[in-house]
Amino acid sequence: MRTETQLRERLSTVTDPELEGDLVSLGLITDVRVDDDVAIVSLAFNAPLSPTEWQMCDEVRALCRGMGLEPRLYADVDAGRSVFPGIKNVVSIGALEAAAGSVVVTANLARALSVVGARVGVLDLATGVERTTKTWLDAVDPPTLSSDPITPTEFRGVQTVALGDRLPGRETAPMADAVFELALPQLLDGLEWGSLDYLLVALPVAAESMTRIVLDAVPSDGTVAVAPSDADPSAVRSGVQQLAEIGATVLGVLRTVETQTEADESVSDFPADGSDLEPPILGTVPLDVAPFAAATEDAPPDGSRPRVPATVEGPFGRLAAAIIDRVGVVNRESAATSQCV
Repeated sequence: MRTETQLRERLSTVTDPELEGDLVSLGLITDVRVDDDVAIVSLAFNAPLSPTEWQMCDEVRALCRGMGLEPRLYADVDAGRSVFPGIKNVVSIGALEAAAGSVVVTANLARALSVVGARVGVLDLATGVERTTKTWLDAVDPPTLSSDPITPTEFRGVQTVALGDRLPGRETAPMADAVFELALPQLLDGLEWGSLDYLLVALPVAAESMTRIVLDAVPSDGTVAVAPSDADPSAVRSGVQQLAEIGATVLGVLRTVETQTEADESVSDFPADGSDLEPPILGTVPLDVAPFAAATEDAPPDGSRPRVPATVEGPFGRLAAAIIDRVGVVNRESAATSQCV
């Protein structure tokens, strides 16, 4: 007779490659039940389509089948952890310089995540950035703010609220602060995003105070710090520290270059004297390329989850996988810590 205890003992052999412990000891397996020939396992995983979490789930399934049990895996997460009902993860994108290309990164990352199979939304509040390269975000009409509820605009499967270039910039910082403090809570309260795996929030660059206001109103699970490839490493460290000081959990630093050729020729993830940078480098992406020429088909129009994560080639596909995995690490660290309290 196979028991929950026997199954849990087997599951203790599955290790988390990032947290360097087994799933049982870390508290990431929150419930184990055996019902006839079915193993029901609940895991504290909340990064949909994370390659690392998918691999661990495959190991759990294999162990269950090795005991003659049919696995049924469920994600066990705190439903109240997000400020928006139905949104599993909020990831903010912050430029360390106005010319870093954070809006291009946000637009292309959103599409890459969508192609992978994730349900994605974008909240573009990136006032103060240089929008020299046009993206699909620039073609999206802003929502009708007088509506109740406020409905995001859907563009190729991405739920979008694009306001960044319609907000006051750095030249009117006091006014911008007032606009954000007064209007942002009302906007957020009225928005109905529906069910999303990832909401990307493009942060303002006009002033640190505006970034703080947004992060206070829209708490994120992690922030991607975007910097040009030729940025001084000490300036990057300072920018990352400033983000951390205003409450951001920095997932990593993303380098941007002007062209795909520069990205292809990049042999290091940062200048040599920045190799010890913390948090980690997420990669290098170009600002001039259509990112999906070699991508798989878009996610099914009915919103169904793919059986396995789709593969998206190119720098933004790799970036999507890296960010999903980093979000997973942060979430699992938090879950493991809460289990120990």
